Amino acid sequence: NEQLSIASTGGGTTGTNGTSTLGSSYIVTSSYADSCLNVTLPVAGDYLVWCTVEVSVTPSGAEIDIRLRDDTAATDFDEWEGLNSTAASPAAIATITIHMPITTAGVNHVIKLMAKYQGFAPNVNIFSGRMTYVRIA
Repeated sequence: NEQLSIASTGGGTTGTNGTSTLGSSYIVTSSYADSCLNVTLPVAGDYLVWCTVEVSVTPSGAEIDIRLRDDTAATDFDEWEGLNSTAASPAAIATITIHMPITTAGVNHVIKLMAKYQGFAPNVNIFSGRMTYVRIA
């Protein structure tokens, strides 16, 4: 998890940003679980968090749902339907990007990517991912 501090060009407050990458592939299960892709928002404030993952489903026939979770505050954010692979055969590979504003009231909030599948899918895999944040206020 990399954190950088950058000065804003407007002469105002200092912005904070960072990026984390998925260390190894993650096998998605039928209930929401931590994908091991996360960032830590270091100070209270308003952030934009976005995440891009590459997923594979073999054989096709499943829907992958992903969402962000503030694990520190035990808060789940809205669910995103990431990939519906029923149209692909025999396998589906896709890149999914999600983004959302997140406000924290404290320091060191851990934001995690959660994932699950629905339907028949014996092999659903997130094989690459990057999560990034920037403090906007």
